[in-house]
Amino acid sequence: MDQTFFPMEDGTRTVFRVKMTPGRYFNLSYTWGWRWHPPRVQVTENATKRVCTQAQGEKGVNPCPTLVDWEVAVFGPAPRSSEQAKLAAIAKIGDLDPAKRMWAALRAARDAVRQGDWRRVAALAGAGREAFVDWKDRTHLPSGLVPDPASDLTLLYVNNTLYGQFADGGLINFPKWQTRGTTLKVTVYNGDSFEHAYQNVDFGGGRGWENQFKSSVKVAGSGCWFTFGRVYWWMNLPGNDVITVPAAQAGKPGMHKFVITYNYDPSRRLRFYQFDPLHHDVAVYSVH
Repeated sequence: MDQTFFPMEDGTRTVFRVKMTPGRYFNLSYTWGWRWHPPRVQVTENATKRVCTQAQGEKGVNPCPTLVDWEVAVFGPAPRSSEQAKLAAIAKIGDLDPAKRMWAALRAARDAVRQGDWRRVAALAGAGREAFVDWKDRTHLPSGLVPDPASDLTLLYVNNTLYGQFADGGLINFPKWQTRGTTLKVTVYNGDSFEHAYQNVDFGGGRGWENQFKSSVKVAGSGCWFTFGRVYWWMNLPGNDVITVPAAQAGKPGMHKFVITYNYDPSRRLRFYQFDPLHHDVAVYSVH
């Protein structure tokens, strides 16, 4: 139920009151901007949703863990309950993460100030600013990681966030895909010390027979260019169990490569959507 496409003017406060379906039918909600897309889409999902990995499916795990189970297994049941619990949770986040690099630089700078070591404070300020620049732009990989030249797109999971970069230097559009039959090669790195998973979704590409309603341009002005036809979203990696990307080991990111052949023409607005089914949150990278 896509029901909250409303314009918001700059410099104003907008309050939305949305009537929702009963909780048992709730799937997820996105908070994002259509024309001005924020660097991080926020996703709120049904906490009772269960997700299995391929390995768990092969072992016959029943029932699969809930999304809350996945988070608790990584960060603990109460990561803010004490300083020790907080540091243990942060330790699960990879050192390539720009936010963690800023955090580490600020903590080290605090100690350097206490010691009167101003040269070190200046150096740490520079390191923190470099991390801040990395954090602001998710269309480039953070410092310390380069794109895989053998892939069209390289992604990095770190701190429940996705950073990505196209090998051709394009920002976020994959122009090579114009007709069905195009192959997308994706290298996914995992900088965290826990498993992530990968899914690639079609939100209304031009597959043909099910595109009953075409674009909504006549209804919504510029239009969202989703088809919203018989099938308005489609998992491009089929199967009941998600494919995982292994955790980092000894400071080296885990890695999994994917090759996807699109048997449909791309949508004019949102070509494909990528996310982590285990820790959805802000781990989203949509390609327009």
